[in-house]
Amino acid sequence: MDGHNSVTLLGTLGHDPESQTKNKKDGGTFTKVRLNMATNRSYPDSQGNWQRETTWHSVEVNPKQQEYIMNNAKKGYDVLVTGELRYNRWKDGDVNHERAYIFARRVVLLDNRAKGTGGQQNTQESVQQYTQPQGQPQGQPQGQPQGQPQGQPQGQPQGQPQGQPAGVNYDNGNFPQTDGDDLPF
Repeated sequence: MDGHNSVTLLGTLGHDPESQTKNKKDGGTFTKVRLNMATNRSYPDSQGNWQRETTWHSVEVNPKQQEYIMNNAKKGYDVLVTGELRYNRWKDGDVNHERAYIFARRVVLLDNRAKGTGGQQNTQESVQQYTQPQGQPQGQPQGQPQGQPQGQPQGQPQGQPQGQPAGVNYDNGNFPQTDGDDLPF
């Protein structure tokens, strides 16, 4: 049986993209563009206090998107990355090393706050557009009955979407705007 190697990450760039030109064995050159991005997860600890855990990921951009990413992506931008997990392996003396990275088949820039346009609403629309199954009405989540408010799971009481911390209301896209101080870098 063949396996499937697929990675999807939604996170924040920790640095501006980095470009590196390397020599090929045949005498030519090639360029690699790398991104360093953070993903966060929140969870309640044993005392019920919410904790935040940040994980850093190394991403190599496919050659077709390198110029676009170098010209448009900046530290702090939200990005959606789809690709596959790959490994760099090397030997240093008698020690074998291995480092995982994501080879991005597609990178979508989601956040344009730094350019003064869009902000959180653009991010939501970009994610919806990218993840919307074909044939599904725009703005209606997959499997969501027509007439059911968007973001409201079936059988979930109005006012508190499933999986949302108590006391936080994100109805109608009213997400809190931040000045970037909550970024982990």
